Amino acid sequence: MNAQKLTQFVLTLQVPPAADGIRILRHALKVLWRRYGLKCVSVVEVCFTKAQSDLSGAPPASPDQLHGLLAQLPRPCRCGGELAVIGPGKGPHAASLHCCECETHRGWIGHQTYKFLTGTLNQFGRPTEPIILRRPPPVPPAVG
Repeated sequence: MNAQKLTQFVLTLQVPPAADGIRILRHALKVLWRRYGLKCVSVVEVCFTKAQSDLSGAPPASPDQLHGLLAQLPRPCRCGGELAVIGPGKGPHAASLHCCECETHRGWIGHQTYKFLTGTLNQFGRPTEPIILRRPPPVPPAVG
């Protein structure tokens, strides 16, 4: 049996207030991915201030539990990827979905679905496998 050596990177980003932290993180991960030929990346988002870490000794939990969760969508991406990562929402959208393979925007998560997923996470904890998102069944046309 051929044992593979696992290498773990800890990447700490201190993003300037006016910068887009997600774009900086994506760029840093792409550089690591290409340079070291990574096969799997796990991202943990930790948001805390120096004052908070001094008081408690540890950073508080991420403000949004859904960020970083993997979701299987009804249709594959044009690159062939079947999984998407849940990210922050914009404007009227509760959360976004981006392809894990090519980082293409795959869609939005509405507020009703977002509340359901958050409630499920609060009750059962963070899942170890991707969640499966499906489209609602079509409404049959009215006869008459």
